[in-house]
Amino acid sequence: MATLAGAQKIQPEKYGLWLAEHGKLVADPVLMSQTQINVAPGDYRLHLYFVISRKNNKIHYLIYDGPHLVVK
Repeated sequence: MATLAGAQKIQPEKYGLWLAEHGKLVADPVLMSQTQINVAPGDYRLHLYFVISRKNNKIHYLIYDGPHLVVK
């Protein structure tokens, strides 16, 4: 996955799944290189985490909603 910001390519660093019916993340966000996560059946929204700054050993993310996913 990649998006364009001006002439610069920016890729998400992490992703997570948001359980819409409970209004919460189902697990801590994981690195994009982790291609499999185990979740219970349900309706999810993919959240993509883009790094916007790294200061004083802290990372700040901009989170975008991705596609809606249904796990059966």
